Formats: sequence, C-alpha cells, structure tokens
Amino acid sequence: MVRTRLSFPVDPLRQEILGHLEFYLSPDNMATDLYIFGGRCMDSQGWIPIKVLASFKRVQAKTTDVNLVKDVLRLSAYTEIRGEWVRSTEGWEKFVLPTAQPSVVDTEVAQSLLMQADDPEDDEEEDSVVFIMDR
Repeated sequence: MVRTRLSFPVDPLRQEILGHLEFYLSPDNMATDLYIFGGRCMDSQGWIPIKVLASFKRVQAKTTDVNLVKDVLRLSAYTEIRGEWVRSTEGWEKFVLPTAQPSVVDTEVAQSLLMQADDPEDDEEEDSVVFIMDR
C-alpha cells in the first residue's frame, strides 16, 4: 500500500515498488525489523544503502535495477536520499542502536561534490563553486 499521495499517475510497477519501500522504511517496520534497523544496515544517522533495500525479495521480484529503486524512493514523501543512501523522515532517531556504525554519508556526498567540482572535463568559462555546509 502506497502511503505517499502522488499528484500524478505512476505506472503499476513503480507503484508496487513504492509500496514495498515505504513499508520497509515505516516506523512500524523499523520497530521490528532487526535486519535493517538492528545495527546491520542502518548507520548512526539513520542512513541505509539503497542497494540493501533493492536486494529484498519483494523488490527483486519487481526489478533488479537499483537506479529504478532509487528513482522510486524519490517519489516518497517519507524518505530522504543522499547519494546512494536513504533514510526515513519519520523518527529514525528512535531506532538507531548504540552499536550502529558511524555515518559516512555526509562525508561521501561532500567528497563526491568536490570530485565533480575538480573534474577538468566539466570546466566551462565560468568557475563552479561548491558550498558544503555542516549542521
């Protein structure tokens, strides 16, 4: 069941995948799913690799394309995406275990932005400026 109310039509495949993904990242599932939220997949800031969600049987039955899974996650009003990582916007803080791995998401995204900014093939007449802000 899709929780996000979309203002545009979505094909049945994306709608089914979205329903599965929103369930996996829901507070009800976070409270009981020891694989994702038991410290194995979720880091100290609530981030989960998108490829983990894409590897679940119900998602795999619909698609093996991780990019499609990422695109579908972007449709959800209940997720936040950074690079190849996703987290729920619904109180992930309550489900982080003290043993969770330190988060590398902000560092990875910042490094990716810096690498893109330093790419000589992307040089144009105007200089690009990349701002990285910390909370």
